[in-house]
Amino acid sequence: MADYSEAIDAVSSHFNQAASNLEPDQSPDDAARALELSKATGVPPETIAPRVQDFEAEHKRWLSQQIINNNPVISHFINSNPIHGQLINDDLGNLHTLTQGVSDLNWASAPVAGAKGFARLLRALALLARSLRN
Repeated sequence: MADYSEAIDAVSSHFNQAASNLEPDQSPDDAARALELSKATGVPPETIAPRVQDFEAEHKRWLSQQIINNNPVISHFINSNPIHGQLINDDLGNLHTLTQGVSDLNWASAPVAGAKGFARLLRALALLARSLRN
């Protein structure tokens, strides 16, 4: 009769490892968000998961700073009044897309560039309208 103890131990170890990865005290929503943030940033999800809210806030600050650094319209608007930053904080991405679409329209030197700008503008307006309804 063959000795199956190694195979049984391997299967048992596999199941025990899977069971140890279950975290009943952790939120499945946080795990899903950690996976999304991992895709966006390249940081492993197991690094993000223990502090997903902190990581998400830091990532949002970084993205916001990138938009402000690369969009003079938005940076000028924020700097023109101290309350403007707070006012547009949750719509920064949509406003960036909107200003880029308007910029494409304003500086279009060819019909194709104008059409791309108009399409981007329409998408941004739709996103902005959707976020205002929520």
